[in-house]
Amino acid sequence: MAALELKNYTYEDYLDIDKSTPNSQRCELIFGHMYAMSGASAEHQDVVLNIAFF
Repeated sequence: MAALELKNYTYEDYLDIDKSTPNSQRCELIFGHMYAMSGASAEHQDVVLNIAFF
């Protein structure tokens, strides 16, 4: 079995991928590697908003 070849993505690759993915799926590019991001929980959002307004 052959090893998988890893790709270093460019910023242009990131923009193309970002345009083609649904808004519910977010990713970020760090040093050429693409990482999936998860959304914050409702509890986390409540805490952040409470901190921001006080």
